[in-house]
Amino acid sequence: MLSNLYWLFGNWGWAIVGLVVLIKLVFFKLSEMQYKSFAKMRAVQPRIEQLKERYGDDKQKFQMAMMELYKKEKINPMGGCLPILVQIPVFIALYWVLLESVEIRHAP
Repeated sequence: MLSNLYWLFGNWGWAIVGLVVLIKLVFFKLSEMQYKSFAKMRAVQPRIEQLKERYGDDKQKFQMAMMELYKKEKINPMGGCLPILVQIPVFIALYWVLLESVEIRHAP
């Protein structure tokens, strides 16, 4: 795939940029889910602060109230992290492949 992009662009740097853009397009739905989850969490942040004030030092009641808020608002607290866990291995593998690639060593 990278060699095809090199043929298209004629430069290894632009070929790598094109490959990263293609990978990001493939993972777009996962990123969209992640951004939506972060937006929901940001929207309920003031209510979580109110719960902190209400329950003070009672951590167990605070956790129960927070979980109830998440259920009521249909928010998954791990919803923003799970898509990242899928993408990280792909980009780490891409990094290691590019690091060991002989074709692009000392290329302009």
